[in-house]
Amino acid sequence: MPMDTQERRLVAVVAADVVGYTRLMQADAASTLAALRGLRSELVEPQLRRCNGRLVKLVGDGFLAEFRSAQEAVDFSKSLQAANREPEVPPPEQQRLVLRIGIGLGDVLVEDGDIFGDGVNMAARLEQAADPGGILISAAVHDQLDRAARAGFVFAGALSLKSFEKPVDAYRLVGQSTGASPRATRHAERPTVAVMPFEDGSPEGGEAWFSDGMTDDVTTELSRFQDVRVITRSSTSALRGRGLDPVETGRQLGAGYVLEGTTRLTTNRVSITVRLLDTAAGTQVWADRFDRPRADLFDIQDEICRSIVAKAAQRVVQHSELTARRRRPEDVRAYELFLQGLKVSDGFTPEHEAQAAAFYRQALALDPNLARAWSGLAFLEANKALEVVGEVATGKAHLTEGLAFAEKARELDPNDARTHMVAASMRFHLREFDAAVRAVDTARSVNPNDPLVQLFWGWIHGSNGDHAEAVEASSLALELTPLHPRWYDTIHGRLLFLAGRYAEAASHLSGRAYRSDARHLRDLGFRAAALALDGRGDETDAIVRELEQGLISAWRGNPAATLGERLRWVARAAGLRLPEDEQRLRDGWQRIGLPVAD
Repeated sequence: MPMDTQERRLVAVVAADVVGYTRLMQADAASTLAALRGLRSELVEPQLRRCNGRLVKLVGDGFLAEFRSAQEAVDFSKSLQAANREPEVPPPEQQRLVLRIGIGLGDVLVEDGDIFGDGVNMAARLEQAADPGGILISAAVHDQLDRAARAGFVFAGALSLKSFEKPVDAYRLVGQSTGASPRATRHAERPTVAVMPFEDGSPEGGEAWFSDGMTDDVTTELSRFQDVRVITRSSTSALRGRGLDPVETGRQLGAGYVLEGTTRLTTNRVSITVRLLDTAAGTQVWADRFDRPRADLFDIQDEICRSIVAKAAQRVVQHSELTARRRRPEDVRAYELFLQGLKVSDGFTPEHEAQAAAFYRQALALDPNLARAWSGLAFLEANKALEVVGEVATGKAHLTEGLAFAEKARELDPNDARTHMVAASMRFHLREFDAAVRAVDTARSVNPNDPLVQLFWGWIHGSNGDHAEAVEASSLALELTPLHPRWYDTIHGRLLFLAGRYAEAASHLSGRAYRSDARHLRDLGFRAAALALDGRGDETDAIVRELEQGLISAWRGNPAATLGERLRWVARAAGLRLPEDEQRLRDGWQRIGLPVAD
């Protein structure tokens, strides 16, 4: 019965909704409404009665319920999802409703039968972050479960949830379905990292404020990387002082990797050592040492933190990719398939692109909401566009499709800096420069520690005329990625060219970064112009011959086009917004006798 007065009580709150409800209604409103009514009457209400729950209210396609205990809320949610996945009489596919559920625990205010408070907000936000067909619970709920129930959940990371100032530790039910297919149970499971409290190794002691500060900063900044899940400091600190080695600590926390460090402050120096451990194998993945003068301590702290998190994230992803390749095909999960696609895509050939696309689509078959796989497909479309030398329409068609993939990724995971970065790249190649700048600025604001984001920020801003800042960003990307692929250098070289640093540009553009002739042509064009403008035109003979031959063999435009017209295409394909930047390329070519059409 509705209540006329206010009261407060501690309850477990379940929030649930139907995935893709709007799309289902647009396809068949009558069938969808009938299926929703059936779900509520045949599954939700009986399970509520069985688990002593109370239906608080219906919310559009979802509902809010309360329980006296976290255990009852979890039992209800598990039984509901199980019954909904495997009903006695399977509904037609177009009428199949997939739920996602979030569970929070907290003190709520009850007024006229409705409930308000942090427990409600927590459940609602966790529901929005849950996988289709899945259950996501707060750490407070997890702590209230018995041992057997806790064993069914794995740590899902410290999540940034709307309306909550600090990241929230959450746990995900294992074996849940994505809803894409009754058999699609292998999800995007990103590697989990536990950042252990850094130790104070200062000679005199008493400098724990600095080691604690480094722990907080590294934990917070590493959480910006969507490729890793990071356990919050409250969880790692709880195991401090128990005499466990870091690997055992990581295992107890459910982390595949542990990052530990020691800080040492003296009168004049700051030294920090870090190492990354694989908890499954008990081996060291990476270690590094940072040694700086103590002057400007807080600037140094920011610099070292940025370097630690960038390098640690890179090593975790690389190590995860190697681990995925060693697994049997039937054991590889969605995220690991994505990593394999990401690795093979660096070949930049049609064959590599086809293999990468196959990996990405396999990943999406397991997890249609894996934003990074959609971003991967978008990048492949951009690569295809860049292969079309001299012909515009086909390239634009690839970019348009890539933009659709990129925007889908950004919609699925707006907290991932790389989804914004990929969207920026598509807009840039379509010469939508202002939109590209906005998207890449968003990417850098989400994660300024990601070297690839810094590199793309530099390229897009440099192409818009912000040359000095662009070179700073690309220099930082190279510094943060000691094992960077060769094409990082080519982008840095082009930015050095735009900044008028021709000798350095020519050096970074030497060698071959791509197996693709079409992509290599742009580097040849920049390097020839850089040498010419640096007064070293006598060193360009071999480069010019390779450039001319490449514009013949790779050309897919008008076969009657002159060399000058083909070079004009190379200048245009550089993607430079300012006419004076494009003209500098032409000026360099003209100095070494290359014809340049207007």
